[in-house]
Amino acid sequence: MPKFSDSGMSVYGVKISPMGIATVVGVICLLVFMTGGSSNSAKIESDTVSMRELLSVAIQAAEAGGDKVNEVRNMDNIGQQSKGETKEGVDDPLTLGDQYSHEEIVGTIKKAYGDSIFIFSEEKDSHNLDMSSIKQPSYDLGSRISAIIGSADEVVRKEDVTIWVDPLDATKEFTERLLNYVTTMVCVAVKGKPVIGVIHKPFKQAGDPLRTVFGWNGVGANIQDKTIGREAEIENTIIVSRSHKGDVEEAVKAQLGESSFVIGAGGAGYKAEELFGYPSDNDAKRTPAAYVHTTLIKKWDICAGDAILRTLGGRQTKLNGEDIDYDHHGDPKNEGGLVAALHNQEKYVQAFQSYVKPAGK
Repeated sequence: MPKFSDSGMSVYGVKISPMGIATVVGVICLLVFMTGGSSNSAKIESDTVSMRELLSVAIQAAEAGGDKVNEVRNMDNIGQQSKGETKEGVDDPLTLGDQYSHEEIVGTIKKAYGDSIFIFSEEKDSHNLDMSSIKQPSYDLGSRISAIIGSADEVVRKEDVTIWVDPLDATKEFTERLLNYVTTMVCVAVKGKPVIGVIHKPFKQAGDPLRTVFGWNGVGANIQDKTIGREAEIENTIIVSRSHKGDVEEAVKAQLGESSFVIGAGGAGYKAEELFGYPSDNDAKRTPAAYVHTTLIKKWDICAGDAILRTLGGRQTKLNGEDIDYDHHGDPKNEGGLVAALHNQEKYVQAFQSYVKPAGK
């Protein structure tokens, strides 16, 4: 058996050069850097992005924001201020919950993608993003989403993506401790179409399957349509905003008859989710067939619900039946009202298309 000295000879009798070792290590490090180190990394420098990654990041962002909302609600002082009045003359409050949730949600998305993807957030004026405090998100939630979407993925151009963020939907109800209405929402639109929606209810019990609801249009959702077979039972029940229930109730009675029923509820995300027919916690404990809004509403309020409805075959449009454009080049205000339903949406468009209110009315 040959003997080997420790003078740099390998077991194959080839002398190993220290410079050669350094070169090989350097090449390996470069390859690791260029590939991100693993399949669990976003393609930050690329002009494309994985939709599966976006879904995973959106879920984590909405939940991280919800943790902040929950944290603030347990404070003695939630930092309540007023942003003024809505078009309906109702106070539009702002709290630390809105601000901290914004920072957590937007920070999580930026931690994943930097400034390479356009983000529209309701609280865009909250700029205290301490990125060092933001947890690095995973780019694939594994079995949590695989159970719903399998191995589905799609690569899209980043310039076609707009992410809509509502850090705290139903802020007024949040201040009044009507916490069942409160959600945090993230929506991914591609070329103006709502594709991925995430609605998180931070005050639902941990482990509740409806605590975080998500849908990827054309692929799958973790919520089901529980209204199938109940269409006739619920068809004349409409859910509307608590802040102007009376105005819309008149329109509902006029179009659907005196036997129709109107539910007032807070939060656009909450109202969209009520359409799926799960046991309800609204005041009437009833399932609505449609969600109707006749005045101005912001797109960060309605994008996530729109995406999830589309995933289950529903529709959400303006009162005149036009699709809502969620591209970032457009106006974040939707002044055409909306009609949302899982079934027979065209029926409700026909009923309410004349009730759109001009801006300022």
